[in-house]
Amino acid sequence: MSKNIVRFGIAVLVVIAVVLGYQIYQQTTVYQTPPIQNGTVPQTVGNQQASTQKGLTAEEKQALSFPGPNATEEEKKKHSDLVDELGNRVAGTLFLDITGCKPNPIVYRVKQGGSFKVKNSDSIDHTLSTDRKITIKANSEQTLTSKSIGDVLGNYGYGCAEISGGTVGIIQIIP
Repeated sequence: MSKNIVRFGIAVLVVIAVVLGYQIYQQTTVYQTPPIQNGTVPQTVGNQQASTQKGLTAEEKQALSFPGPNATEEEKKKHSDLVDELGNRVAGTLFLDITGCKPNPIVYRVKQGGSFKVKNSDSIDHTLSTDRKITIKANSEQTLTSKSIGDVLGNYGYGCAEISGGTVGIIQIIP
């Protein structure tokens, strides 16, 4: 009888470990959903940590909350228009600063096929996560190309791999 209790206890622990492992896996793969093609937005939705949203305007918070897979075309267009508007406000920004995993600007524009600089003034590396991962070394600047983010025009939400949560910024690839 005591062997049955031990076996039952082990079985319960295995089930708990599998469930917790799956939940951890889901949290670490939030950024790995590839963007939808042809200029629409990635399906990275919500799950934003409050610390990454401190100091953001209501519009910026709204832009970082991509519409879900069941969003209407109107909702997707409204979101895309908001991202365009935020991108227009900072057009011509020389580099994307990701210090503290709080990007400045929130929407960074780059021409398709173009290059851009990413600056990390922190004492630790930051890894930008879209469907690809790019590590920007501590206290450095790195030049990236639009192809390192995505292959087509569109809005690419990204997060920092060091921070569990959702989208912290958007790289918008434009014609």
